[in-house]
Amino acid sequence: MDFFMPALKNTEQTLVLPSRFTKSVVLLLLYLSTTGPASATGITIQSSATHREGDIYVLDAAIQFDISENALEALKHGIALQIHTILRLKKDRAWLWDSVLKETVLRYRMEHHPLSGHYMVTELFTGIRHTYPTLEGAVGFLTKLNNIPF
Repeated sequence: MDFFMPALKNTEQTLVLPSRFTKSVVLLLLYLSTTGPASATGITIQSSATHREGDIYVLDAAIQFDISENALEALKHGIALQIHTILRLKKDRAWLWDSVLKETVLRYRMEHHPLSGHYMVTELFTGIRHTYPTLEGAVGFLTKLNNIPF
């Protein structure tokens, strides 16, 4: 029986990036899901920047997250982790709640292959696979958001 469970103690980590168009990007949520209990200790947004290319906003960001020992143990025993990063483009308003103009979800699956010892990260939207010899390499890929259009 499969079930979905957020893997962070605090599931909302928000960063508002103001721009001169009174719009902002919010990197709202990064969570891990597995087929068993797991948790991550937190998310840190190290840097972020947005720019506009025609009608499209593009995000560059560096984030950091810590994966719990339970999640690492599950990963090493062949259980795939799904990592979702939700990006929201918001319009700042002084008197009302910020309105969401656009939302994009980046979905990844991270797996460990015990025979080769490699870690594989799959972009679930495109199916593109990236293979890394270490866990640090795989997590490094997930923490660099470069030229993300939305």
